[in-house]
Order: sequence, then structure tokens, then C-alpha cells
Amino acid sequence: MKTRTRIACWNVRTLSEDSRLAQAEAEMLRYNLQILGLSEVRRNGFGELRTFRGLTLLYSGKEDEEDTRECGVGFLLSDVAKRGLLDWKPISDRIITARFYTKARKISVVQCYAPTNSASEELKDDFYSALNTTLRNIRKQDIVIVMGDLNAKIGTGNAGYERHMGKQGLGVRNENGERFLEFCQNNDLTIGGTLFIHRDHHKYTWNSPDGDTKNQIDHLAISSKWRTSLLDVRNRRGADIDSDHHLVVAEVRLKVSASRASIDTARTSRRFDVSKLMNSDIKDTFKMELRNRFSVLDTNSTTVDEEWNRIKMVYTETSSVVLGHKTHTREEWMSQETWDLIGQRRELHLNLTASSDEIVQEDLRQQYRQMRKRIYRSTRRDRRVWADGIADGAQRAADSGNLKEMYKATKALSGRRGYPDRFEYNLKYNQLSNQSRILRCHPLYKESSPNLTNAVNNLTEIKEESESGSSTITQAAPKCSTSIPPVRVKRKLSQRAAFVKRLKVAQSDVSRTDEETDYDLFGKSVSSQLKKLSEEQAAIAQESIQSILTQCKLADIRARKPNSDFLFQTPQFTQSMQHVCTQYQSSYQPLKCSPPESSPSGDASFALGFQNTSSDVPDSYKNDNPDEST
Repeated sequence: MKTRTRIACWNVRTLSEDSRLAQAEAEMLRYNLQILGLSEVRRNGFGELRTFRGLTLLYSGKEDEEDTRECGVGFLLSDVAKRGLLDWKPISDRIITARFYTKARKISVVQCYAPTNSASEELKDDFYSALNTTLRNIRKQDIVIVMGDLNAKIGTGNAGYERHMGKQGLGVRNENGERFLEFCQNNDLTIGGTLFIHRDHHKYTWNSPDGDTKNQIDHLAISSKWRTSLLDVRNRRGADIDSDHHLVVAEVRLKVSASRASIDTARTSRRFDVSKLMNSDIKDTFKMELRNRFSVLDTNSTTVDEEWNRIKMVYTETSSVVLGHKTHTREEWMSQETWDLIGQRRELHLNLTASSDEIVQEDLRQQYRQMRKRIYRSTRRDRRVWADGIADGAQRAADSGNLKEMYKATKALSGRRGYPDRFEYNLKYNQLSNQSRILRCHPLYKESSPNLTNAVNNLTEIKEESESGSSTITQAAPKCSTSIPPVRVKRKLSQRAAFVKRLKVAQSDVSRTDEETDYDLFGKSVSSQLKKLSEEQAAIAQESIQSILTQCKLADIRARKPNSDFLFQTPQFTQSMQHVCTQYQSSYQPLKCSPPESSPSGDASFALGFQNTSSDVPDSYKNDNPDEST
């Protein structure tokens, strides 16, 4: 395999400002990197965002968004690496992992930011304990790469560690170096920076602020049995982002490529540029092309699915030919003047690293500090000008009634960065990459999922005091499956029926006395039952029904009937609940959705669709089989 992939790590000091992120992606493109591991990102929380130049940033920081911005790790991915990304996990504010697809083996990359050598022993122990746990959770078949700012000097001697390091190290080994070597030995990793012969100024990765001290503390280690795939590791002193660390670049004889799933997703997620239909000429061309394709369409379809696939193919092919796909481009907000200043700072950085005269170095450091201030002021000015332009555009869109453009401008100004769209995480950063695990385990899903069991319990265990005595009617509540997916119930009957299909009601025993034979909570209409209850009991029943409606996402139906006493006085809810309740009484099989077009009674006496045994109800609604009642 002749392809070389460049993977790098860099302590950037901070990426909390968008201007720093823009500089990092500029250096990444300049050095043709596919994966760039970042230390000291200093962004709290975790997330995934797309940069102005089309790169993807994955970051993991402190859990509390309002906490001080310290530490933080992340990845900056090229478009190729993003399409090859299988999953990623934000472990903590010091560890993040990502898994990529290659034709040889899958690669698991771990980006770290270790505590300094002067940190407490407890902090170091916690870090390496979490790091060991992370590697144990990686699949054994994967190629493992651990990289980042380890704050570890490993020295030049490799006695006892011949398999895990070479003789091309730098400096004198310290305590963190011993810890890192022990970690590599336990996990069978080889430190790449010690394998290749380079000059010393291509080995050290950190400079002290005064320029007197230089150390090799940023490392990249790979699985020992894949060490021959590592072709080179060295620093790149030409990369500048106003950091005291150098960019460390490794060349690997592997090719990160897009997985089949990402290719299929990219094909299906591309949107057609429907804005072109605003042009009358393009609109006429689209209509003519569509008409011509439909004229030759074979309508002799055996099934509805085949007919739909043919129609869908006509629309997609016509849209692809006439409209094309949208191109996602973001406006560059940094001015050319600012980029020129960044280029001048890079030249000062190169001169500073190449100079050996102390007087010249001090003069260059002073110029570098002045240039840093100028760049800071220039980026703030550019950001302010860009924001003012977006705000003016939003105001014009609002004045003209263009809500779409106004929303886009508001979104651009707010800079809201949500959770990753590919995966869901719980509050402890445990990844739930499997869809079924997401539905079962996500705490937000658990809090917002419909809890019908409790609501039905409240409804079915209402105590009724009859005129002759204080008999109590208690009906066992149906148990809803815990694996019901949170289907979004919309107003369309077909989509609500899809939700009803997923409700599987377990068979329950109905316990009642002989005197209660003629009375069944699920046999009489709800409104008549409410009339027999006391005010307090009726309020409990209404609250239970309200809970069912709200948690089933049907509360918005009330907007259609603001004068209704109960939310269930709508044909939409009637048609859905009719079969839930009827099926509960009969066969307990998965529901067949063929609801009646409307309720047989216009009042609330048949609102919930409960099967009524009274004589004034049509015979079709007394049938045990819900399919035969339509």
C-alpha cells in the first residue's frame, strides 16, 4: 500500500475563539493533514461542528458549560477523514477517541492531554487509569494510535523498553516519562518519535517562553505490531498558531477512506437546490422535463411500493438534471488584512526558531508579542464587522417578511452548537452508538418518553362510591413495552396510526365482584363515568387523560377546539385510541390500524373510543375484532 496518510497532534493552547480555530484549520490544510489531534482546546462540553473551510471539529471539555475553560481535547478532521469516521467518544476533558475506516484495518485514535510533571500524584493516577480503561474498551483488531501532549520526557536510553521505543529520544527521562513508558509496555505500544533519525531541532516539541529550555513532551505511539506502517515522525516548526508547542506530524502507510455507510448517507442526505425554481425559465424547464418523463413512465405496477419507487425516481432524476444539489459554503469572516498579519507572524516565528543570537532572539520576541496584539485587535474588528452585516441582513429580511433568511441570520449570530448529530450520549459521556441502546438508555429519552402506564394506573384505579354503598372498582392497568421508540406523533392520521402500532398492550386480569358485572371502566363511555364521580375524582381522571394526551404529543390538538372541556373530544384522538382500547379488550395482538372516519357520536360520550356495551351504540363497535368494526 503506497498511500501515505498524515496524522498529527498539536497543543494549540486555546481554540475558544473562532479566530484561533480558523488559524488551526489553515495550518492543517497547508500541511495536508487528514487527522489533527488537539490539546488544550478549552471548549467546555462536547460536540461536533463544521468550520468555515469545510473541516470538522470534534471536541471534549469539562461537563459544566459555565466552568472555567481549561484543558480540553479534540480532533480536526479533513473531509476524507470525516467520511471515514465510524464513531467517536468524548471520554473526559483530557481524553477523546475516534475510530476510522481503512481498507486494511480500522484505526482507533486516542488524543490525550496529560497532567504536568509537577501535578499531584492523584491527578496523574486518575488520568492513566482512565487512559488504560479507554484502551481496554477498544477492539483488539483495531490499529491503536495514542498521541497528544503527554508532558513526558522519555530520554534517549531504551534499555528494557526495546520493543516500545527507539534510541532517538531527547532529554532526560522524568517521572511522567516513566509512567508513559509503563503505559506503552502494558498496552504494547511503540513511541514513534524515538524511531527515526532526525536533528535535535526536529525532535523537540516544546519551547519555554524565554527560549532557553526545549523538550520532547508531545508524543505519538502506535500498536507495536503495526510499527512498520509508521514511516516518519517529526515536528514542523513552520506551523504557527501563537503556541509554545510545535506541530508533530506522523506519516502512516494507511489510507483513511469513506465507509460504505457514510457513502450511502452522503448520497441520501444531499439536498436539491430548489431555490432555482424561483427562476421562471428553470421552472418551465423542470415542468417540461417532468412531464416528458411521466409520459414514458410504465404504470403497470403490481404493488404500491413499485409505483412509488417509479414516481420517486422520476422526481429525483429530474431534480438532479435540472436543479442540481446544494453546495454548502460558509462566508469567510476574517479579512485579508488579518491573514496578512498572521503571515507576518509566521515569518517572525521562523526567524525566531532559526536564530542563535540571543540579542536578535529577544528583539524578535518583542516583535512577535506586538504582532500578537495587532492580530487580536484585527480579528475582533473583523468579527464585529461580520456580525453587523449579518444583523443588517436579518433586519432587511424581517422587514420584507422573509422569515427563512431571518432565521438563518439568527442562527449564524447565535453560534449555537448542539450535540453531535450522529450519536447520542448520556450525561456521563458514555456513548450510545447503537440505536436500540439510545432508545433504552438515553436519560433525556427516559425523561421525555410517554409513560402511559402511570397515567392509565391513575385512570383505572379511580374509586367510585355508588349510591347504595362504597364499592371500589379497580382494574389492572395495561403494561406498555419499555422498548417503545419515541415516534413523533403528528396530526396526520397515518403517522399517528404508526405510533399506535408500536403500542403493545400486555394481557391483564380484570378483577371485579358480581355486583360490578354490569359496570366496566373500559366498557362504558368515559363521559358517563366522569358524571358519576365526585368533583375530586373527576379532576383526577381529567388530569390522567391530560397526561396521556400531553405525553403522546397530542396536546396541540386543543388549539383546534379551544372551547372543549376535554382534549379527547377530537376525531383525531378518537380514531387513534379506538383501536388501543378495543384491542386491549379482545385479542391483545399487534394493532391493525383501520380506524373509522369519524366517531359515531358527536358528543363526548364516545370521545375516547372505548367500546360501549349500551344499546345506543352501533353493532359494528361491539365486535371484538377491530378490523371488522370499520
